[in-house]
Amino acid sequence: MMPRPMRTGQQPLPLLALAFLLLLLSGCSSTLPARVSLKGKRVLVIPFAQSPAREFDSTLGRELAANVSALASVAVPKALGVVDFRDAERLMPRSRTESVDWIRLAQAMKADFVLLGEIQDYRLREPKNLTTRQGTLVVSYRVLDVAKGVNLVVVPARAFLFPPVQDSEFSIGEDLFTKSDVIAAGLMATASRGIAAEFQERVVEK
Repeated sequence: MMPRPMRTGQQPLPLLALAFLLLLLSGCSSTLPARVSLKGKRVLVIPFAQSPAREFDSTLGRELAANVSALASVAVPKALGVVDFRDAERLMPRSRTESVDWIRLAQAMKADFVLLGEIQDYRLREPKNLTTRQGTLVVSYRVLDVAKGVNLVVVPARAFLFPPVQDSEFSIGEDLFTKSDVIAAGLMATASRGIAAEFQERVVEK
């Protein structure tokens, strides 16, 4: 009897098993979708409040919002990805004690999402150890879906450190002012990347 020909695309079983084994040994990664997709959408990042300063009143909060906006737009055309918060500032109530209708403001700016946040803690040194130069930034934030009127992301508190704990020991004899500038810049970059990641695809190693 003649052997039955193998169908096109069919692989011998031993080869398939070997390929599967090599895949397990080499490891693999998968790409997870962004928690909030900006494809065809626009996000308005409101400057972070910093008690007692409200939104738009904190210099640090404005800088953080500007950096997050810039990084969030990396994966999509900038004209479609972010809304300039300086344009939204003109629509804010004149009285800072007046509550803001964020959905209505976002609708006026033609934004699909609004990122709102607050800086809970910010320091450039560890108060319990004078020889440790460690920057800490703790923020809370949420992403509001304007059309649905619901929060897609809620983060009650998220801490960012710079430099990492294992690299945070510095000699007390170093120029502390220069070191503070370096830590402040690194801390801002670290926090901005972490928050902007909510709008970007994530690669997860398996």
